[in-house]
Amino acid sequence: MTCYKSKEYGGWCKGEITKNIIKDGKEYCVFHNPYTEEKGHEKDGFNNLIFFHIQEAIDDKKECDLSGTVFPWDISFDQFNIDKPFPKIYFREAAFSSNANFGLAAFSGDADFRETTFSGEASFVETAFSGDVSFREAAFSRYANFGRVVFSGDANFKEAAFSGDTNFEVAAFSRNANFGGAYFSGNAYFRGAAFSGDASFWEAVFRVEASFRRAAFSGYTYFKKTNFENGKEVIF
Repeated sequence: MTCYKSKEYGGWCKGEITKNIIKDGKEYCVFHNPYTEEKGHEKDGFNNLIFFHIQEAIDDKKECDLSGTVFPWDISFDQFNIDKPFPKIYFREAAFSSNANFGLAAFSGDADFRETTFSGEASFVETAFSGDVSFREAAFSRYANFGRVVFSGDANFKEAAFSGDTNFEVAAFSRNANFGGAYFSGNAYFRGAAFSGDASFWEAVFRVEASFRRAAFSGYTYFKKTNFENGKEVIF
C-alpha cells in the first residue's frame, strides 16, 4: 500500500512499508504516521531511520526530502556538521513535537523549512547555511535560538510565528534577510547581528522587547508598517 501522505509530499516516501491505522483507517509510512504509539519504533530507532535517510542522500549525492515528517521525540542533527554537511534538504511542513537541535550543523545546499512546526525548543546555534534557507510561515512554539548562525544565502522568515523568546544575537546575514510579516510574541534579540544584504521587517509585529543593539545594517533596511506594540522596549 502507498502512504496516505505520499502524493501530498511528492511521493518521496513511495516504497516505504506502511501500516494501517485503525484510528483513522489510513495507511501511513513510519515518517508520516502522526500517531506516536503506532510508529513501530522507539525514539532511537526512529531517529536512526532519519539519519540513515539523510546519509543515503549524501552518499548518492542527491537532495534529501523529509517533507511532512512527524518527529515525535527529541532529535539532534549535530552529526551533520562541517565535516559531513546536510545535502540540499526539504523539511517542508515537518512537525517537530519535541526539541529539535540543529546546533553546529552545516547545510551545503538550500534548506526548506517552510510551514514547519517546532512545538519544543528549536536550536540552530552556530549553524552554517551555505545556500538559501526558508522558514516562511514556520511556527516556533517555544524558545528559538539562532545565535551566531551564518546565513550565506538568502534567509526567508516571512510570516513566521515565534511564540516564545527568539535569539538571533551575532547572527550573520550575508545576503537578503526577510522577516516581513513575522510575529514575535516573546522577546526578540538581534543584538550584534550583521545584515550585509537587504533586511526587511515590513509589517512584522513585536509584542514585547525587540533589541537591535549593536546590529549592523549594510543594505536597504525596511521597518515600514512594523508594529512595536511595546514601544518602550525597542532598542537600537
